Amino acid sequence: EVFVEKANYKAGIIKLSRKKAQELLIWDKLERAFKEKTEIRGKVLRRVRGGVEVDIGVPAFMPTSQIDLKAKRNLDKYVGRELPLRIIKFNRKKENVVVSRKVILEEEQQRIKRELLESLEEGKIVYGTVKTITDYGAFVDLGGVDGLIHLADMSWGRINHPKEILRVGQKIKAKVIKYEKEKEKIALGLK
Repeated sequence: EVFVEKANYKAGIIKLSRKKAQELLIWDKLERAFKEKTEIRGKVLRRVRGGVEVDIGVPAFMPTSQIDLKAKRNLDKYVGRELPLRIIKFNRKKENVVVSRKVILEEEQQRIKRELLESLEEGKIVYGTVKTITDYGAFVDLGGVDGLIHLADMSWGRINHPKEILRVGQKIKAKVIKYEKEKEKIALGLK
C-alpha cells in the first residue's frame, strides 16, 4: 500500500511514501491487538529509566514491574530477547505504547492452576517442591497451587519437626489425602 504524502494537482506532482503507509498499517495492527487483548511479540532493545524499550514495529515501553511475575533487578538479561507481550496502554496520537509480559505469565499460571485443580482427587499421587517448612508441617508447591503435609502425615514413625525428613526446595511425591475444591485446600501425605 502507498500513502499519498503531498499532492500538487496543478503541477501534476504526487509524493508517495511507502514507509508512511507501512507505519500506518503497523499502528492499525497494534490498535486492534490492544482492543482485542491479543498477544504480540516484541524484541527488547535496551534498558531505559524505569524499564526497557521494546520494538513491536514501533518503539514501546515495558515498565520493570511488567517484565516478570516477580520484580527483577537485572534487566540486562532481557536485552536482545524476543518476548510474548500484551499492550496495556495505547495512545496513537501521542505514539505512546506500554506493553506487559507479566499479564501473559499470570494468565498462563492461572491456566495451569485451573487444570491442576480440575485433575485433583483424593488418593491421587502428585509431585511437587517443598516451599516452606513450619512447626506443624510443610507447604508443597504443586505447580501454581500449594498443598499442606501435616506433621502427622509425614511418617509412620514419630518425628518432632518436619525438618527431620524434608528440606526447602526438595522434590517430593505425595498422595492427596483430602481435597476441598471450593476452598482450594489440599491435604497431602507422605506415608
